[in-house]
Amino acid sequence: MTETFRFVASLIMPPGTGLARMPILVTGSWVKGGREVSFTRADLDQAVVNFQKLANHDLNVDYDHACEDLERAGGDATPSAGRIVALDDPEEYRGPEMRTGERPDGQRWILYGRYEPTTKARELITNREYRYTSAAFAKEYPDRKSGEPQGLTLTSVALTNQP
Repeated sequence: MTETFRFVASLIMPPGTGLARMPILVTGSWVKGGREVSFTRADLDQAVVNFQKLANHDLNVDYDHACEDLERAGGDATPSAGRIVALDDPEEYRGPEMRTGERPDGQRWILYGRYEPTTKARELITNREYRYTSAAFAKEYPDRKSGEPQGLTLTSVALTNQP
C-alpha cells in the first residue's frame, strides 16, 4: 500500500468563468502523525512530470476526499467539484511566513494547479461554504506502466473545511 500525505491551503476565489489557480503544495517540512514529512523543489518538479502521465490528463476534485473514503460516503454519491487540468511549473512562494520548514535562505516554492470548477463548486467557494483545498500525495507512487516507484505523485484533490 502506498502511503499518502495531504497538504491543505486556503482557497483562492475563482473567477466568474474559466480556470482558477489552485494552490497544491508548498516546499518545506511538517510533522504529521508524529513523523516529519518534507517536500523539496525537486519533488514539485517530479509531481508535474507525473501529472502529465495521467491516463485522462486531468484529476478529479471532490468534496472532503469522499472518493478516497467510500466507507465514510456510506454509499451516497460522491459528486465532482471539478478537475485539475494541468499543474504549473513551481514558482517562488511569496505567501505568508510558515512556522516550520523554512530554508536558511528563506526560499520556498509553490505548486499551483489549473482548476476547472463545476458551477456548484464555484458557487460554494464564492459563498465561502468551502474555504480550503486539500491535495493528497504519494511519495513513491508506482508508475502505471513499469510498476516502479516514480516519485511524488498527486493522487487526489478536495475542497474541504478541515484544514
